Amino acid sequence: MTTKITRREDWTKRLNAYVLKVHHKKFNFKTWNCIIFANGAVKAMTGADLYKKFRGTYSNEHEAAEQLREIGSGTVYKTLRSIFGNSIPVAMAQRGDLVIIKNPYSVGICRGINSHFVGNDGETHGIIEVGTLTADYAFKVGR
Repeated sequence: MTTKITRREDWTKRLNAYVLKVHHKKFNFKTWNCIIFANGAVKAMTGADLYKKFRGTYSNEHEAAEQLREIGSGTVYKTLRSIFGNSIPVAMAQRGDLVIIKNPYSVGICRGINSHFVGNDGETHGIIEVGTLTADYAFKVGR
């Protein structure tokens, strides 16, 4: 069962403001990771806080995986599918949709030809841009 999510009329302005506000935040698995980033973007665009049942329940990757099994749908992909419905071809992703890259595993926000992800490669912190078509999955976020 998917969740009905509708974008606000001024969603582009809200998404731009959100990305600008967080673009220098440094990765921290407990307080600033790809899921928190993606949820913040969805919340900015729609008002829906899809992360609230996970907030504060983990502090590392192992604990996050446990929480996905206990209160999510088992994996990040399956949890997003339960919220947004089936994934779409990445080439169909539009601004504001969620995208996933598998290696390294990360959820980001499509911004058009590029998508934004939380940087955590040991050198890059903040928001990094990756070509959208390099993503493996995409999910429509409202309309």
